[in-house]
Amino acid sequence: MNPGIPAWALFALSIGGTWQSCRRSPDPERLRTVERITLATDSLIAACRAVDTTALARWQERYQDDRTTIETLFRDTLSPASAQAIGNYHRVMNGLLPATLNGMQRLRGHLDSARTRLGSLRHDLEQGLLDRTDEARYVLAEEQALDRARTATADLLRRCADILHTEQLYRPAVVELLPDTASLP
Repeated sequence: MNPGIPAWALFALSIGGTWQSCRRSPDPERLRTVERITLATDSLIAACRAVDTTALARWQERYQDDRTTIETLFRDTLSPASAQAIGNYHRVMNGLLPATLNGMQRLRGHLDSARTRLGSLRHDLEQGLLDRTDEARYVLAEEQALDRARTATADLLRRCADILHTEQLYRPAVVELLPDTASLP
């Protein structure tokens, strides 16, 4: 007795064949564009990882420990050089540093998300799962996201350099103005 091919097997084969016929070959230009965007995103991620956020966080903690004393110094009569050192140090450590740390954390999250989206987009392009209109729209959206990420990364890296410069330039002068905590009870 020959039972033949079960009906469910024929149905599965016909669905599989239909699914395969709906797919098209990937657009090589769009794949190259997604690869270029992915490499650029990886470079931005590497640039963000190169920033020593642990040092920035330590500087912020140290500033918070000295903040009350520094703000008290504003009421004292200081030399112009000391006033400039304290003022610039306070402005950067009180405003720019926390904003930069928060911005860096948000940017890293956005870049990680972009990297995940790009991997999914590449997969969908390779498998021919999107129609041409959606492909174009998604690739354009990722190019625009990359442009925004480049701008944000450049801004945050510039801020980090400004913070480092301020720390190196003004912290020694600020330390000289702070009371000697070793002699305090």
